[in-house]
Amino acid sequence: MSYQAIDRALRGTRRKQAGLNMIELVLVLAVVAVVIIGGLAFYSNATRSAQLNGIASSATFMQGKIKGYFQVSRDGYNGLNELVARQGNMVPQNYTQPPCAAAGPDCLRSELGNEVSVLPSVVDGTANRGFSVTYHRVPAEMCSDMVAQLANSWTAVRVTPGSAAAPSVANRTIDDTDNVAAAAAATALLQNKLNADPAQQLASAAVIAGTCNTNTTSDVVFISAN
Repeated sequence: MSYQAIDRALRGTRRKQAGLNMIELVLVLAVVAVVIIGGLAFYSNATRSAQLNGIASSATFMQGKIKGYFQVSRDGYNGLNELVARQGNMVPQNYTQPPCAAAGPDCLRSELGNEVSVLPSVVDGTANRGFSVTYHRVPAEMCSDMVAQLANSWTAVRVTPGSAAAPSVANRTIDDTDNVAAAAAATALLQNKLNADPAQQLASAAVIAGTCNTNTTSDVVFISAN
């Protein structure tokens, strides 16, 4: 075989190897990309699950502590606010990280890093008969999960558009004649255990999800009537 023939054969072999190496590189990069995307999705889901579990534990803690603190009060939950809750050790320690000189949503921060309001509620027309814990600016993708996980422990749940401001008295008021939302809306009552009609005690899963998804972020108001 001539030198030229050998040279052409070697060049052809090198071109084939280069082509195979390029294909192999693309395949390796594709596999790496899939692994990274899968890892990020797993991390995101794990983080959200940990936050939800933390919030559920913290909300239960606050509910018990607030009830215990005010159980001997003759005026219900009159005077309850974020500063009083901090000073009375009615909130988890990790909720008290920011300095706080006056009551307000900024006085408490949740596992999400957002504001938390703790205020009296109006129940069946009686002021201070109950209290509310509001988680502010909850992301849409977490809102419905939060409602589903915590609702059973509370008398009522209301969702409103996300805000850093304290919830209005109207959004902290519950009555035994209030019906839950029949359709998704930016502001909606999603649970009311005071209503004697079982069909009016809890909105459907579709309404809960739709309401949460209507807002970019939502304030989730949990109300305790006793």
